[in-house]
Amino acid sequence: MKLCARDISSDRLFGNKWIILNFMVKSGYRVVSYFSIFRKGKLYVKPLRTVIGVVLCTCLFATLPVASLPKATALTTNSYEEAIKTAPPGVKRTVKLTAEYFGMTDFTVNLQDSRQVTLNNNSFDSSQTNRVPSSVSLFFSEKDTKLTQLTTTWGKGQKSKSADLEHAVSSDADFVESVIGENFTVANHATAIFESMAEVSVYPIVKDIPVQKSVGRILVDSAGNISSYHRLNSTIDERSLPSKADILSSEQDKQAFAKQIKLELAYDDEQGLYHYVALPYASIDAKTGEAIVSDIPFVDSSFTVGSATKEQTISSDTVKIMAQSFFGLNPDGLTASNRRESHPNETPLSIHTVSAGKQTLVVRFNEKTGEMLTVESENLSSERDSTLATPADAKKKALRFIEQYIPLKKGDYFLRETYVEPGQMKQSSNKYTMELYPSINGVRTTKPIVALSLDLNGNVMTSVTTRAHTTSTAATPNVLSADEAKKQWLKALKLELNYVFKDPQSEEPILAYVASITAHARYVNAISGIVSAYQ
Repeated sequence: MKLCARDISSDRLFGNKWIILNFMVKSGYRVVSYFSIFRKGKLYVKPLRTVIGVVLCTCLFATLPVASLPKATALTTNSYEEAIKTAPPGVKRTVKLTAEYFGMTDFTVNLQDSRQVTLNNNSFDSSQTNRVPSSVSLFFSEKDTKLTQLTTTWGKGQKSKSADLEHAVSSDADFVESVIGENFTVANHATAIFESMAEVSVYPIVKDIPVQKSVGRILVDSAGNISSYHRLNSTIDERSLPSKADILSSEQDKQAFAKQIKLELAYDDEQGLYHYVALPYASIDAKTGEAIVSDIPFVDSSFTVGSATKEQTISSDTVKIMAQSFFGLNPDGLTASNRRESHPNETPLSIHTVSAGKQTLVVRFNEKTGEMLTVESENLSSERDSTLATPADAKKKALRFIEQYIPLKKGDYFLRETYVEPGQMKQSSNKYTMELYPSINGVRTTKPIVALSLDLNGNVMTSVTTRAHTTSTAATPNVLSADEAKKQWLKALKLELNYVFKDPQSEEPILAYVASITAHARYVNAISGIVSAYQ
């Protein structure tokens, strides 16, 4: 927006000052600090002595010889428009909306070409906690000049151990509405990536109804900051979208939800609270009222550890054996290295890396306790044994890994396996996951203490995460019944009409009622009955 005297309600009172200010803008002086006086057409009056001082200093500056600063020194109206004057209108608009969304008021614009723009924050202080990024890079399509990618750089921040999935959804919704446009929305749930990041899908809105086909992905870091946005090469054939004729009412479909929702009692050992948590549930066909089974099914079982197992001493040789035996790294030319990572107020880590060509395995340990924290693999060889293992084979391997590398306390444990049996679902999935929970008096913990992923193609492990837990010896308190907890859950649940795909490979969506809250996002306090979001 160009600044002009008529934009300011006080131009008659401060007319001379505005002329001098405008002269300074055209002369290349830094005047960003003056903009705080005039915002959104309103005068923000400062103490009289401050205003008089500003006017006197302005007059003095106006009499000095003009020494223009480089265009990239600060954002003034002229320098900003000059920097992007060759950019298409759509690019200009997105750059402006991006700067406003991230709260960048004093920044320079670097236009590499009409398809790549970088905003650099001039007021960024790397030694301080920042609520504004140090830079934002935007990439645009040559075909339609729409935003295809956005990346941000942040400085020091208050970072938590794991990503806040609930916050990620709300912040991404704001970002999409502010920057991407009103014809898009986000999924009502986020996916954790290595715990420290959250990924949220972007959905298009057609005929005022969200279409659950991802056209973009947003990553949010553990501090709640937008880390990146990527547009996907996805298209929607509007002719394939069914009409809303003959759909059931939301109340009718809510009854269908009530039939399939199941809650189980669990113990949050980190907060010392008992929760009712929901098992994953499906959407409901808006015309038939039938459940749409889209989530991968799971199998629950339990076992008992008779005596506590001990922590294994970890060395480079130990990690090499782990890489070969469980993660499928080629033993030929296997190399290992280790390093230490330490940050203020954080537990120091011992990090072991094993490589075989491009194949890499990174294992992180708590330096003080020797506890394994995460195992991550990259570029696993596609030349390994391609035999498709059974879920039973994967379970044996996962339990053998736990037995060798994860110390367990004496007691009962709850296992949850997630996988797809051959022919069970239309979409193919070779992924197998196992989650291990401690169980006290028949009540499992809300979070697993071990989570493992395996690729059934070759039966190799791909990742492991663990966490410490506190064992409770107290008796289970008097809690709400499961039926009462279910009533509270249904009260909090709202239904939203969406176009969904029964089969991810299908191009023929159906209309379905989707729950506003997912099983993984909320819980019912087993004492008070209040439905809350996980923190």
